[in-house]
Amino acid sequence: MPTTATATRSRRIYAPKGAVGKKLERARQLTNQIAELKAELEPLREAILQHLIERDLDNISCGDFEALRKSRANWSYTPKTEREMLALRNLQKWEQQKGDAINTPTIYLQMGAKR
Repeated sequence: MPTTATATRSRRIYAPKGAVGKKLERARQLTNQIAELKAELEPLREAILQHLIERDLDNISCGDFEALRKSRANWSYTPKTEREMLALRNLQKWEQQKGDAINTPTIYLQMGAKR
């Protein structure tokens, strides 16, 4: 059975005064602002949703801003189907280990405070 290669990761630390360091610092500031705004927005979202639910409304607006009550499916399956899904996940892992499955990675950027 083939072994999976471990990806080699490169790392570089930039000075805060350089061009890249300044971009990283600005991204950090904006990320922090976004987190603060999300924390401020969440109680408003909950209150507006509660208003929509209590009044059985799907849409409310004020000027050009609107709030829509949405629904997302949350399916539960029978034990038989759950077993079949587990068997499929195991088969997928087996194909990955054998090298039969094809991985096409997506490159993206993740930013945040160091852990």
